[in-house]
Amino acid sequence: MELIGVIGGMSWESTAEYLRRLNEGTRARLGGLHSARLRVATVDFAPIARMQEEGDWAAAAAVLAQEARSLEAAGASFVLIATNTMHKVYDEVAAAVTIPVLHLGDVTADAVTASGVTTVGLLATKYTMEQSFYRDRLEAHGIRTLVPDEADRQAVQRIIYDELCVGRVDPASRDRLLGIARSLVDAGAGGVVLGCAELELSVSQEHLDVPVFATTALHCEAALDLALAPGRTPGKVMVAMDHCVISVTDWDRSNTFYSDVLGATVIATGQGFVYRFGAQHLNVHGPGMAPVPVARVPVTPGGSDLCFRWTGTVADAAAHLARHDVAVELGPVTRPGARGAGTSLYFRDPDGSLLELITYAGNQAVAQLLEDSADTATPAPAVDGFPVTGTPAADRDGSRR
Repeated sequence: MELIGVIGGMSWESTAEYLRRLNEGTRARLGGLHSARLRVATVDFAPIARMQEEGDWAAAAAVLAQEARSLEAAGASFVLIATNTMHKVYDEVAAAVTIPVLHLGDVTADAVTASGVTTVGLLATKYTMEQSFYRDRLEAHGIRTLVPDEADRQAVQRIIYDELCVGRVDPASRDRLLGIARSLVDAGAGGVVLGCAELELSVSQEHLDVPVFATTALHCEAALDLALAPGRTPGKVMVAMDHCVISVTDWDRSNTFYSDVLGATVIATGQGFVYRFGAQHLNVHGPGMAPVPVARVPVTPGGSDLCFRWTGTVADAAAHLARHDVAVELGPVTRPGARGAGTSLYFRDPDGSLLELITYAGNQAVAQLLEDSADTATPAPAVDGFPVTGTPAADRDGSRR
């Protein structure tokens, strides 16, 4: 079993639920006295809650990013952010480590899609309901999200923070939550997403006649799928692609292209730049550099052939390229990729290197992370959708894009 890293404490009530489910799930799958292999980093929720209220998400991101780095250093194979709301800073956390971070929204979307539901009602903290980060993630999977009106959002927020986060489950509050959920069903929701871990302490499937998507349970099951993936031999060294190299002739032109067209985060390295795509990146050789060592036949400008995974439709990919005046040289055509047959578009970077965008049917979060953590052949926007999101380099370390 791979080592699972968990960032928790927000609140510890929900973290305890994560730990219970991960351990019970491991015992159910392996039997006997087996329990989950975990590294858990818990933070003090009071400062985080204050940062949420003040809108200081950058400070909160820094805290969680540091915890993610500590989990990676401790040997975790991947990380869970054990809270829906703090997926607001998912991109910053994912960019801080080289191991995968399993996005709760993707896991939830997979379950919703598998159920055949296309419109869901969302119960969560006010931040998750009112801001777009979570709804956009579901929308990227073709799922429409309905949220309660302002008065109901405030009621849900109060129940979460004043009651459930401190371990108090009030039957009257449960009735209020169920009334809000039913109003979303009346408005057209085919299911209800419990988009806050604490809500699962009060509401469950037995309370509603439509599918209830309990995100903590889904996140834990997906984590166990990943940690216990077939073919992973305990103690076996796992090799994962870290980076590749390309060569360019003009920094400004290439930085703009890879940032705008492929969504890279451009990071200054002193002599030059690297292009970051989620957990992978491209090292870039360019003007003013004399890298040592190099390949027997060094990579030259225009001499690379790279494939990137696009998580939308091929039509969206073509429209995206057209908006940036990038000519499609070939496609759409069927081509083999790391996940099997996909639909590809071919085009070139400013120096002439051949680039490919490949789109797969059935984009599932766990399958993506398995590939990214095992043997991805080329850097790809792994679980972040497209363009690859992350903290812009200028926001983090003064680099330019």
